[in-house]
Amino acid sequence: MKNVLKAFGVFSMVLIIGFSFAACDDGGDSDGDGGGGGGSGTGGTFTLTDIPAQYNGMYVAFGGENGSITIQGFRDKPGAGGLQLSPIANGKASFPLWVSTQQYGGFTKRYSGNDTLNCELSIWNGDPGNQIGVGRTFSSITFTNGNATKSWNDGN
Repeated sequence: MKNVLKAFGVFSMVLIIGFSFAACDDGGDSDGDGGGGGGSGTGGTFTLTDIPAQYNGMYVAFGGENGSITIQGFRDKPGAGGLQLSPIANGKASFPLWVSTQQYGGFTKRYSGNDTLNCELSIWNGDPGNQIGVGRTFSSITFTNGNATKSWNDGN
C-alpha cells in the first residue's frame, strides 16, 4: 500500500509539473498536426464510469502514454485561465484529452489519435486541491479518434 501511495505521489508531481509547462500558451491557436492531436477545438474525450460514490464532488487528474505519445485530460485548454481538473458527479467523470507537442509548447492541442496507451488517474479533493492518495492505473486503453470509456472497476 505504501508503494502504491508513493507511486501516485510521484504521478501527481509529474502531472503538476506537466500542467505547469502546459499553462505556458504559445500565443496562437493555429491548427497543425500535433502528432495525433487535432485542432485546438476538436478532439477526443475520455469517460470514466462506475467511480465509487464517496468520490462524487471531488476531481480527477488523468494522463496516458505509450512511449511515443503523451496525453492528459482536463476541462480547458492550458493557458485559458489555468488548468481545470474534471469533476466527478454521479459516479462519472468525462473530460477532453490534450496531446503533448514540442511544436506548440506543451499540452495545447486536442488529442484525436488511434493509439493504445497505459493510463493513470488520481483523485483530488478540489480544483486545485490536494491529491488524496487514491488512484487507478489502466493498461492498454485503446483510443479511437481520441475517444475511450473505461469503468473504474477495470483499473488497478
